[in-house]
Amino acid sequence: MHDSQVNAAPRETDNAENIVQNIIKQRLKSRAVPLENLDLPDWMWIINAIKERMVQDRQPSSNVCPTCTQGREEPSAQGATYSLPTDASTTETLDLMLAKLKRDFEIAARGSQAALREFEEFAITTTEELQNLAEENEAQKHEILELRERLRAATRGSPTV
Repeated sequence: MHDSQVNAAPRETDNAENIVQNIIKQRLKSRAVPLENLDLPDWMWIINAIKERMVQDRQPSSNVCPTCTQGREEPSAQGATYSLPTDASTTETLDLMLAKLKRDFEIAARGSQAALREFEEFAITTTEELQNLAEENEAQKHEILELRERLRAATRGSPTV
């Protein structure tokens, strides 16, 4: 067994699921947000990082003996160790996932924009109604002050104009 074979053997944590989880954890840590707060640019970054890792995994490792394949997950003709699936269908799947993610975020954004417009209309209407109520309140306040003044004048026995 060559020394390079020891280094070439994949670690237990180098399976595709763990690699993807680590990429997501890296993004969560760099953004300091919980998973549910990741937005479209975050998910695009994650998918691109996965694709980049796939490209890296296609390259033969400098510490891999090209003639030895024992103890590796999936040797290539050049002796590279693949930790993530790197075939064209996986890349297409990631591209489709990215496109679907973009579409979902666009739909959500349109829904958010519609909700925002609805809220703005509600806010405008409510502001107008509050303004009308304030004006009515002010008019009633003046009426009350006038009636109070008349009542005082009437109780003193002097007529008001």
